[in-house]
Amino acid sequence: MMQPVVRRTWAPVGETPCMRPSASYSRWTIIGALTLSPVSHRAGMYFIGQAENAKGDDFVEFLRLLQRQLRRPILVVWDRLRAHFSAVNALAGDTRFAFEFLPAYAPELNPVEALWSWCKYGRLANYCPETFLDLGAKVAAGLHFVRNRTSHLRGFFKSARLHLG
Repeated sequence: MMQPVVRRTWAPVGETPCMRPSASYSRWTIIGALTLSPVSHRAGMYFIGQAENAKGDDFVEFLRLLQRQLRRPILVVWDRLRAHFSAVNALAGDTRFAFEFLPAYAPELNPVEALWSWCKYGRLANYCPETFLDLGAKVAAGLHFVRNRTSHLRGFFKSARLHLG
């Protein structure tokens, strides 16, 4: 979930900047995937955003959209979010999908966590949107920016210590 994050600033000593987001309890939920082609080792990134918490059905729909885009079977490597398990159950028997789970409590092994960290603590640091829609637009712009940066995408895999070939 994306909300404003306060980082260090260059404010004058004794004049602490005050950031008050207008939509303090509003969040964007982003469902995203980093992909790696098994043949060409080409990295890619896909995402959708929504103004509510993601549920199992949202993950199922995202995976179906992703599979239609990639037009090949997908090996999904996931953390142990409860909604992920319900999506696995919903897609059981669909040969276009295979699932593996990361160890529990190991976000450092998940390259998507590096993507979220880059976006939240880099692109969105000290950003205080006027409206909820402004936040969604800024998040989408940051993700569209990184989508076309192969070096960034490969760096997310590298931060998870995954060999890309």
